Amino acid sequence: MHSQPKVLVVDDQENWRQVLPGILSSDFEIKLASNLMDAEASLRERDFHVLILDIRLVDLDPGNEQGLNLLESIRERDDFDTEVIVLTGYPSYKTAKRSLGELKVSDYFEKKTLSENLDRFRSVIWECAERAYSKKRILSGCYKVLVVEDDPEWRGILVDLLERDGYTVKCVNTGRTALDLLKSEQFGLAIVDLKLSASGGDSVEGVEFLEHPELLESQVEVIVVTGIAYAEPIWKAIRSNRVFKIFMKQNFDIVEFREAVEEVYAKSNTRYLVAWIRNASGRSMKTARQYNLMIQVQSGRSLRHHSVPFLILPSGTTERLKVHVFAEDMEIQPNRIQFVEFNSHTPVFTLPFVVTPTEIGDKQIKIDMYSSNSWLVDLNLGIYLVAE
Repeated sequence: MHSQPKVLVVDDQENWRQVLPGILSSDFEIKLASNLMDAEASLRERDFHVLILDIRLVDLDPGNEQGLNLLESIRERDDFDTEVIVLTGYPSYKTAKRSLGELKVSDYFEKKTLSENLDRFRSVIWECAERAYSKKRILSGCYKVLVVEDDPEWRGILVDLLERDGYTVKCVNTGRTALDLLKSEQFGLAIVDLKLSASGGDSVEGVEFLEHPELLESQVEVIVVTGIAYAEPIWKAIRSNRVFKIFMKQNFDIVEFREAVEEVYAKSNTRYLVAWIRNASGRSMKTARQYNLMIQVQSGRSLRHHSVPFLILPSGTTERLKVHVFAEDMEIQPNRIQFVEFNSHTPVFTLPFVVTPTEIGDKQIKIDMYSSNSWLVDLNLGIYLVAE
């Protein structure tokens, strides 16, 4: 499971700095800032998925819009990919227009009505976190390469080639260290030697590393660069289905290696299926109410639905998908197949269905997606219904 999404709350009122962590802390990692200086420092120190921003950071000044001024300044940064939600006690048409239009915040909430909109507030934060996670993976983790090589000379060769082509590289000399690193960081590619020097009782050899569940879970592509001449470990690595290509050190071809790395990243433009219930808190739903079932196709892995099947769309082609939703003891509208068109430039996309639960208890919602009459994926969501 991924770590909790990181949320920065910027608000000068102490009561709101106490209330919001209480509302969100079970699902999100919360950092607080009470003024402009603290907010700027926090944004410099670390990345956040979501920024919840008060407009007026000095309450005694009626014309103060420090929050929006902060957002305006950080929007100019090329690397700013945090999603922003405005939460204000002084709503106005002017600030709403500036926030949603000029500064392109994800949503705009009023403090006085937040208690009536908590479900939507939490749902919007989750959606924002999903989008931010996807963007951060594409902009950073996707183009990071992990080199697992115990030979200093070969580490130097590989790092030089990769960095010359613009990739960010991290090197480790044991399989165990590599597995630990994959738990905390995103990589698009791992370059692995099959023969790694022993490093104690918990050492992980290259072939064992390729078959390790933690590597499989990470979804990282693998290229092997090895000096092992005999066949069995190499064929074992190939059979593990984790190896994109194998290079022998004895006749290492620099041009072919660089082309293979480029090919890995050229095919990384895949999209994945995410689904959730809008306007519902957690898995709990009330009977006799309407909810929107959201389907999202995005680049990058889901924060909440870590183990769902993946919908993979070919890169660079247009795909016309058929989407069908079924529900147990629930009414679904529209109750027919819907068509959605995607291409390689399609942004994050949501497709709403209205789900009307009628009975209490555990229920299942199933989503099927097809392309050219071929089954692509199905996804089952477990929902618990409670009475009013």
